[in-house]
Amino acid sequence: MGFKHFGGFGILGLMLSAVVFAGIFVIGRSYAGENVRKPVVSGQFYPGDQAALKKEVDGFLKQSKSRPTPNVRALIVPHAGYPYSGQVAAEAYETIKGDRFDSVIVIGFSHRTPLEGVYVDVHDFYETPLGRVPVDKELANKIRDFNPVLRDVPVGGFTEHSVEVQVPFLQETVRDLKIVPIYMGAQTLGNARILSEAIAKAVGDRPVLVVASSDLSHYYPYDTAVAKDKLWVSLVEEGDLMKLALASDKRLCEACGIGPVMTVLLLRQHLGWNKPALVRYANSGDVTGDHKAVVGYAAMEMTHAMTPKVQPGGKGEALAAEMDENQKPELTAEDKKKILEYVRAYLEAYYANSPAEPVLDVKSRVLDEPRGVFVTLKKHGMLRGCVGRIVSNEPVRNCLKQMTMAAALHDGRFRPVSSDEVKDLDIHVSFLTPLAPIASYEDIRLGTDGIVVKKGWKSGVFLPEVATETGWDRETFFKQCAVEKAGLSEAELKQAQIFVFQSDAFGEEEFK
Repeated sequence: MGFKHFGGFGILGLMLSAVVFAGIFVIGRSYAGENVRKPVVSGQFYPGDQAALKKEVDGFLKQSKSRPTPNVRALIVPHAGYPYSGQVAAEAYETIKGDRFDSVIVIGFSHRTPLEGVYVDVHDFYETPLGRVPVDKELANKIRDFNPVLRDVPVGGFTEHSVEVQVPFLQETVRDLKIVPIYMGAQTLGNARILSEAIAKAVGDRPVLVVASSDLSHYYPYDTAVAKDKLWVSLVEEGDLMKLALASDKRLCEACGIGPVMTVLLLRQHLGWNKPALVRYANSGDVTGDHKAVVGYAAMEMTHAMTPKVQPGGKGEALAAEMDENQKPELTAEDKKKILEYVRAYLEAYYANSPAEPVLDVKSRVLDEPRGVFVTLKKHGMLRGCVGRIVSNEPVRNCLKQMTMAAALHDGRFRPVSSDEVKDLDIHVSFLTPLAPIASYEDIRLGTDGIVVKKGWKSGVFLPEVATETGWDRETFFKQCAVEKAGLSEAELKQAQIFVFQSDAFGEEEFK
């Protein structure tokens, strides 16, 4: 059975489904000692009357073509107004109808209120016209305590709807419902990694459902939207996080909740879930009949593989087979040797004016990730050039070429490397993890963490090995970076942001 036609909404109504009017604000109110998160889009995105809301949600579920699915562990669900995306959302929630979970983690994001990290909500209850839902504060606090980036809190009125609109559907489909509401600010791969690791550690083997809240393309003509959304769905079904991230960066496809989606894809790796499967796709044009500017919606599910821990010859081998040589998450010693050989060959080809570009024959997912990269050149033990990026939107294999030539030709501290010097160079490469904020320099792990210290436009960076080579303590390591590198004053030190990263560094001397 298809969508009902909701005529007369037009583009104004569609915009209302994506943006809450700024005049509405409430984070939570206390009643008799209880901290209750009151609804902010009731009566707009969904009916504000209890009977009307129950009738609408149950009607969507009744019309659903999907059926309950065993062992569902994650859903991707749209969050627009119910007249537009409600039927697609219902197709996802029908797969878990009648199930009982220890908790349901709902990951949305902040459309309007600035957040740099992740806000894990610890209200006592979330309220909708269907009643109050308890927040699983014990699980929420376990997630929050994993990393400082997960302790961000919105300032002022918080009118976000991306989690709230999921709650009525959960109330009608999940028995003994408890939720953990989570909102991502910066929807970066770094934040997604931290959040996924926190959830995986806190959840363990417990039967917990994770809901990722996201719409797809926004306001393209119908055919363009369908093409973009089709690509997005295929990449999510493939489960390759890097391909999805790169396609999103290039705007080949899009999802406003890319952070929650990346988080569940990473959780799949941690917890042994099967690949995502599409349950239903549609867009607002299928509902309104207006095909000029539509918003895309997808309902997807992930099930538990049941054998996440692989034993030789066991049932988990099929899951392990997915992680073939092209998907190795870390670099082997042989990979590192080939990378160093590639950098040298790239330099030699440049100085020989060779039209043939060397090929980097390393099959590891690391090289397709948008990580920071440093290339360091030394001559007879002395620094000859070092240039890198702490943060990059490009995959490592592209950034590596750029940093190689920048280290040889554009380190302002040195004259460019000459062709006669190449044979005397020792090459070192560092691949960096995404930046993660910390609360104090006392949280730095000397020899393990590199740091970025930032205040406004001023910033400084030290690689992890700087602490090892100098023997500095934490405070000196921090202040040298902040004062000498970033140029901060003593007064600015108290307001500076500190980020840490780790480095996988290796050089040619290791393989001689």
